[in-house]
Amino acid sequence: SLGLLSPALGRRFSANGNLLAALTGLKPAVDASEGPVITAGIAYPGEGFLIEDGGFPPALQPKLKDWPPINSLPLLLIGRDAADGRLGLTELGALTLEWSPRNSLSLFHAMERRVEELGRALRAGIVWLPAWSLAGRLVTVHPLGGCRMADSPQHGVVNDRGAVYGQPGLYVADGSIVPTALGVNPSFTIAALAERVAEHIVQDG
Repeated sequence: SLGLLSPALGRRFSANGNLLAALTGLKPAVDASEGPVITAGIAYPGEGFLIEDGGFPPALQPKLKDWPPINSLPLLLIGRDAADGRLGLTELGALTLEWSPRNSLSLFHAMERRVEELGRALRAGIVWLPAWSLAGRLVTVHPLGGCRMADSPQHGVVNDRGAVYGQPGLYVADGSIVPTALGVNPSFTIAALAERVAEHIVQDG
């Protein structure tokens, strides 16, 4: 019902390079179910990613089926993946995602090597989220793109103010307008973009 939309709609989806691992058998023991999350991180700017300490709230345990094991430290990995996923809709209106880690494997292999280094340094075991280690599938908490910002409707769905090309009065102000993987936690970036969009909505009347 919206009429013509940018051919970029649904393209350039990114999982923001998210991987999940855990260090096990740590001494002294670690209880990741208590305390704050992301209190420290290690950046690898030359390789395009960072590693942060995670937490494991008890409410998540039934959903993740006891992953990670007791006495383990979850690791949150975030990187600049290829951002080459494609979102779509079926005839029944169900959301689909065509995305393969193939073009991002160099990033993920570098992440694996760095986690192995941490494991050796701490004399800890390493477990990866089974979706990745067993099936090569990713889980993301940072979905980005699909409605990307660009200078023209040929390359993006919205302009720099979040206004949808060809749809007066329609704006988008969330992580879908981020044009590529950020390789860092995106919450502040998304909040800044949303605030900018809101400011221009007010200005434009």
